[in-house]
Amino acid sequence: MHLCPSAGRAVVRVDPRFTSQACSQCGHTCRENRVSQSRFVCQSRGHTANADHNAALNIHAFTEKPRNESRGVGHSRP
Repeated sequence: MHLCPSAGRAVVRVDPRFTSQACSQCGHTCRENRVSQSRFVCQSRGHTANADHNAALNIHAFTEKPRNESRGVGHSRP
């Protein structure tokens, strides 16, 4: 049973692939960005973050886009 509709919420499917390798600040995506299980360092711009938090920000950003926009990882964000 989905409670989202009754709570006024929508379920948004997000492709999780590469969300842990993409920078939540600039969108640069590469395997080397994920320097350890818990640490993320953008090889392009140097942004650092907890890897899980960075991935969560990426997933959240995709849920904020209008439905007709791309939801792919690796696109630069303003």
